[in-house]
Amino acid sequence: MPAGTSTGPNDALTAAAFAITVDGLAVAQFSELVELSSGLDPSELELGPNQRRKALKQALPTITLLRGKNNDLSLFTWHHDALDSADARKDAVLTMYSTAGLAVAKYNLENAWPAKIEITGVKAGAAQVVFEKVTFACEDLQRVAP
Repeated sequence: MPAGTSTGPNDALTAAAFAITVDGLAVAQFSELVELSSGLDPSELELGPNQRRKALKQALPTITLLRGKNNDLSLFTWHHDALDSADARKDAVLTMYSTAGLAVAKYNLENAWPAKIEITGVKAGAAQVVFEKVTFACEDLQRVAP
């Protein structure tokens, strides 16, 4: 059976490529999904003198992806715009693709933005690929059918 295909809902997925799209247009493609994280952070609430209560606070979902750096400035421009204004947040979709180019998983990212961009793996004088690691934050993350 080709990689990235499955026969049932409990079969493990394989993915060969990852893409972020906004308004149906591919904004960036990546070769590696480093982390997709969504959860709750425990915190303490002050209720009054000598009173504390444990509470759960939703952490912002994040998606960290890695790719070879290129000359396209659109992600950095979006990142820079998001630093200046919450209006730069956009609904986006993360799609995972099989080696055959078929979508194997999708996630809707509500009000997403590239929160962090890192350039890694650069040595002077070395002829090597420069990698860009991008962490997207969003207000809500939902898994949807591909």
